[in-house]
Amino acid sequence: MDINTKYPFMQNVANRIKKHEGYRLLPYSLSYDTTEGKTVVENFKTGGYGHRIQAGEEIPTTREGWEKVFQSDLNKAVGATEKLIDADKVHPVAFGVITEMVYQMGAKGVSGFKKTLEHINNGEYQMASKEMLNSKWAQQTEGRAVYLSDLIKNIK
Repeated sequence: MDINTKYPFMQNVANRIKKHEGYRLLPYSLSYDTTEGKTVVENFKTGGYGHRIQAGEEIPTTREGWEKVFQSDLNKAVGATEKLIDADKVHPVAFGVITEMVYQMGAKGVSGFKKTLEHINNGEYQMASKEMLNSKWAQQTEGRAVYLSDLIKNIK
């Protein structure tokens, strides 16, 4: 099933992920500064919309190719999110935020946000918002973490 049919709000989430990830046609090594002023350089290549390139993977040479990779990565992130939180019970904004986190960090990384996920599954969005910021992720990508945390905090 098409994720946009199952989750009509997913196109907005996809657009937000693309904005946060940025786009690069040519592979690069990601580097960023932490809130402690430390520069981190990843030991893998990234391309397209924040796609982690695996060894032996065919690298797209066009934007259209990267769009296909993005859609595949987004589908995987949605599937992983469905295993972490109950899509039928949580607010769509919360589902979208966790999907974006999974897209960025992977399901394994987000599964470590046990308190955040528990609060979301219980509809305790204010608490989930606070827990999201109590993490290494929030230190590494502070702007994105604060933005996503605010989305959760403002769920009514």
